[in-house]
Amino acid sequence: MTATLEQLVKVRSQLAEAMLAYLKAIEEELARNRLLERFERKLDDLRVPLRVVPHEPVRDIEAMGAAAATPDILATLLALLRDADQEIRSTAASAIEAMGAAAATPDFLATLLALLRDADPAVRHAAAGAIEAIGTAAATPDILATLLVLLRDTRLRMRRAAACAIEAMGAAAATPDILATLLALLRDADPAVRGAAARAIEAMGAAAATPDTLATLLAFLRDVDRSVRYVASRAISQLAAKGVRIFQIKKGRFEARSVTELSQRGMEND
Repeated sequence: MTATLEQLVKVRSQLAEAMLAYLKAIEEELARNRLLERFERKLDDLRVPLRVVPHEPVRDIEAMGAAAATPDILATLLALLRDADQEIRSTAASAIEAMGAAAATPDFLATLLALLRDADPAVRHAAAGAIEAIGTAAATPDILATLLVLLRDTRLRMRRAAACAIEAMGAAAATPDILATLLALLRDADPAVRGAAARAIEAMGAAAATPDTLATLLAFLRDVDRSVRYVASRAISQLAAKGVRIFQIKKGRFEARSVTELSQRGMEND
């Protein structure tokens, strides 16, 4: 079955390349004969359906999910991630979401890192979605540093996508800078961004329960903005659900201990 699907992807890809090459040849011939201006509208009519063709193999891969993670298909998808057409790069990155951790190879991670820095915002957004699908395996220092930049992006859609990618990485993404930025996003003007930031903090569990993070979350419980109070209380309750217990060691200073750690200390004291 997989072999048949691989053949389908290859055939569609070859067909797309042949059709685009044919169109280019027509364009060049018309240009040489100074007829391009006359037939420009006709060529535009042709380009619309033809531009869709290269996306079809990618959609086949997307439908296959993890079953598409064969050497030949991975090589094809990797080439599409590096395509000159921004739409194809974006579509190829979206296909990785269906493949998940199967795409966590050094070549894919390096290419996705480049796409996180792509000039086109749609490509950056699709790359963040692919990183989210890969999860913890994508938590390299370079990718984390780039996601940190995207958390501060002026586009709310991009901030939310970066927070969702970090949520998927869990404790592996719990750097001081990322934690500080996620805390700032709890006061973001957009509720979707606030929610994504809260979920990212929750996903980190005990790794997010630093003294500074706890102090900020507890201070947010007294914020004048009801939505900020809500996301802060939710983050604290979810940390508690993950076995984190918060203790005040002095005024304005808190520390966290996991239930496991407290149990071990209790046994030692016995």
